[in-house]
Amino acid sequence: MLSELETSKIVSHETIDKVYVYLAMIKKWNNSLNLISKQSSMDLDSHVVDAIFGALNAKCKPESVVFDLGSGNGLPGIIFGILGFKNVYLIDQDVRKSVFLMEVNRLLGLNLNILNINFHYLNVSNIPAPNFIISKAVGSSKYLCDLISNQYGKMPDFLFFKNKSQLKEIEDLKIKYSFDIDILENESIKERRYFLIRQIYKK
Repeated sequence: MLSELETSKIVSHETIDKVYVYLAMIKKWNNSLNLISKQSSMDLDSHVVDAIFGALNAKCKPESVVFDLGSGNGLPGIIFGILGFKNVYLIDQDVRKSVFLMEVNRLLGLNLNILNINFHYLNVSNIPAPNFIISKAVGSSKYLCDLISNQYGKMPDFLFFKNKSQLKEIEDLKIKYSFDIDILENESIKERRYFLIRQIYKK
């Protein structure tokens, strides 16, 4: 999958080189940190292609303050950084995984912000409010929107990495919120759906 991206010139050779370094670090650190499952380790390329697709279709300005909630192994937040987003915050409460993210950040020269905190307590004075939030495999769309709504006055835009089976989450979200949504599909990952939610506010 990555080789197809490289030949298609959708992303630069420099980007692909950084991605390969990042993947090598995930494999190196995985035994001690359990960054990815055994099944995912056999198909790491697809996870990176997944993150690249999300970043390229996010409709998010490069200077936007982007929060990756529950960043863990850095997907998708690290990819956003590699692709040139300037103000990405990788947020995870696991100390050892935060150390891993710091090392990736240092080695790739990305200048990302690594926050070793619980994302339930984001609204503190030294952290800017987000313009855009990305999240993969952390919680339901409604749960995360409620979480952010309770902490900030103005709601940011969201990009949730979901599967086809989770489309019902949109109906659950509509009970409490009004919003615009684009549901994006990735031909390379048939079951994947991306919920790009904008202009969201409580009813």
